[in-house]
Amino acid sequence: MSQQLSQKDLMYLTDLMSIEKDQVQMFQDAANQVTDPQCKQMYQDISTMHQRHFDTLNQHVTQGTMMS
Repeated sequence: MSQQLSQKDLMYLTDLMSIEKDQVQMFQDAANQVTDPQCKQMYQDISTMHQRHFDTLNQHVTQGTMMS
C-alpha cells in the first residue's frame, strides 16, 4: 500500500538525497586518490552503495509515494 508524501516527507527525502550525493562524490574522490587496489575497490563499493541509496530516495520522491 502506498500513500501520498507530505511536504515534510519530501523535504526530509530531499535532504537525505543531498547527503547521499555528497557521500557518492566523497568516496569516488577517495577511490581516485588511493593507490592500494583493495582500498580503491572498497571506496568504489561504498560509493556505489550510496548511489543506490540516492537512486532509491529519488524514486520515492519522483513517484511521490512510499512503500509500506
